[in-house]
Amino acid sequence: MLGQGRRSVCEPGHTTRDEDGWVAFRAGGAAIGDGAMPERWIERGLLWATIAVWPSLVLLYAQLPPSIDQWQLDYTGWLVDLGQAPYVDIRDGNWPMSHWLHALSVALWGTDEYGWRRTDVLLLVAAVGAGTPLVARLGGRAAVRWFWFLHPLLYLTTGSWFAGQRDVIAGHFGLA
Repeated sequence: MLGQGRRSVCEPGHTTRDEDGWVAFRAGGAAIGDGAMPERWIERGLLWATIAVWPSLVLLYAQLPPSIDQWQLDYTGWLVDLGQAPYVDIRDGNWPMSHWLHALSVALWGTDEYGWRRTDVLLLVAAVGAGTPLVARLGGRAAVRWFWFLHPLLYLTTGSWFAGQRDVIAGHFGLA
């Protein structure tokens, strides 16, 4: 069959049937169904979908109100930004990096309630960039394109009780 790598013989711009009766269309040089053209279309489509989806997702994600944990960590980040030390001046049971990341958020954006969302998106971009070599090694170029499209889509649409949480951020660092 055409989808299994056999080529149909036909001129560019014409249709024909192969020996199994499958219709092929040859556009420019590669027959649809020979394994080359559809994958290229899918890869290009994923690239364009990723370019189109990322800004929309970021804008929607930035509008989510912070969860209660994020409010509390923004507060401890603000205290760290003022010079107080976690576990000495601030009593909290969260891992130290969460205080420092939220302090970075306060330093970048001030005490804006959506500052952590912006910082989280920057961390997501860094995680996708850092995870790309691993995904490429495991699955090749096509896997990288799927990763670029699906990881932000899944991450940014999970809501405020998943995205931006300290254990999920730790997973990003583990991926890197």
